[in-house]
Amino acid sequence: MKRQTTINKSVQLLSIISLLLGMCSAGRCDTTVSANCHLESFPTEHVKCVLKFSDTAPCLDADQWLVIAPVPQTSPSQLVNSATLTIDNADVVSRTALDQSVQQRPVQESSLLVSADGPKHSLAITASYDVVLTARWLEPGPSTTPVPELSAVEIGDDLLNTPTTDYTSPVFQAWLDKQGLRKSTSEGDFNFARRAFGIIRTLYTYRFYPNQDRRASAICSAEAADCGGLSNLFVAVMRSAGVPARLDAGRWAMPGTSSNGLNAVHVKSEFYAAGIGWVPIEMSGAVSDKTGDPSLYFGRDTGQFLTMSVNTDYIIDAEQWGMKRLLALQGICCWGEGAGTMNGSKQQDAWIISPIGSTLASPGSAASMTASARF
Repeated sequence: MKRQTTINKSVQLLSIISLLLGMCSAGRCDTTVSANCHLESFPTEHVKCVLKFSDTAPCLDADQWLVIAPVPQTSPSQLVNSATLTIDNADVVSRTALDQSVQQRPVQESSLLVSADGPKHSLAITASYDVVLTARWLEPGPSTTPVPELSAVEIGDDLLNTPTTDYTSPVFQAWLDKQGLRKSTSEGDFNFARRAFGIIRTLYTYRFYPNQDRRASAICSAEAADCGGLSNLFVAVMRSAGVPARLDAGRWAMPGTSSNGLNAVHVKSEFYAAGIGWVPIEMSGAVSDKTGDPSLYFGRDTGQFLTMSVNTDYIIDAEQWGMKRLLALQGICCWGEGAGTMNGSKQQDAWIISPIGSTLASPGSAASMTASARF
């Protein structure tokens, strides 16, 4: 779901951060049981993330437009203060709707009836997010504060077999057997996740294929995949073992940066470990950096990424345009109706990150982000 240049940027960023944070901690996580590790965290940045999108359709004389945009949710990695969606030069109010899958995830929706002097051939849209990003990393010892347990709904969502995370597929199940990726009765969820992470890291290389089939049943037979395919593969392995896991699709959100197109788009994953919480996984970074310290990518989140949608297979009710199926929601989608067609339409996408106030993480906090989960 992203280009090689973006992965290289991700690996370089993580390597620089690890150097600055000091990777010389004597502490280690005893990963035999989950309770012997815990997650530390601190807020890193308060940012305004602005997504500007335009769709120009020269063959369309539109009388109506429908716009759909992500609604990032508050999670251990981010505090979402606000999310707004506006159509430039149009007095319309967006509303929150739910996707039509069983997960019923929120999306922003805005519908515009075009007046005589309105936008007939093109539409300009702005989505804006006020977010506090949070860094997380593993440290040895049990948590000193209670770790929230997952609700029955959360467990159901994060063990779901979907068209993309299709872990019940016979092809995928045979692959699990071939790779020895069955969780033994004496193997805890955390240790199994660490083992699965290591096997995937060894087996795969990173490669971006724009039209790659990213179903788990297809990726398991491939030798290379991008961040979306690799993250989905890890999630499928965990779910097959009965461990809640989720895919986080979004964009890098380093303050003071901007990008055009999809250069900032990225996908990560997480799994839930009792007594620890949601453990972050950077699968594509680990695959791209096979000689680097694996603890840079297992149980570590640098707090510079905005998760815009969770898990795969959105089903959007696009009214007269029908049901639209989206693998993930990392940008703005729009559909126009009227005389003519959308043939030949062109889209432009700009992603702009601005700091709100000063950097939140103090030098003392950053220095404490150690590499505790050694492999």
